[in-house]
Amino acid sequence: MAFAIAASAAFLMYNKPHDNMWKMPAAYTLSASDLFQDYETDELKSNEKYLGQVLEVTGTISHINMEDETLTILLETANDMFAINCQLNGSEARAALNKMAGDRITIKGKCNGMLMDVVMNECIITS
Repeated sequence: MAFAIAASAAFLMYNKPHDNMWKMPAAYTLSASDLFQDYETDELKSNEKYLGQVLEVTGTISHINMEDETLTILLETANDMFAINCQLNGSEARAALNKMAGDRITIKGKCNGMLMDVVMNECIITS
């Protein structure tokens, strides 16, 4: 019985619809370099501030990669080894295919914390 409840809960969470990022206000608006600097300085404090929050981040594209239905855009930071990793899916990914390395853009999405890069998902390009 407990297994059935846990399996049902997991199924519902996995299939939960994504938030409409166009309608969600950004909790913080900052540059890619400032976001990375905050995480590089104090990851725990930055997680308390940004993790799970909607961020609007402006920066310069260093790299773009399309795989299946996911477009990954890397935004430059002051550290050449690391970036802000922005994941766009579905129609948002297809709409961003005209972007190129060197373009300056603003992306809104949910912050997932720092692995090596700072990771944002459910992203949209706002400008």
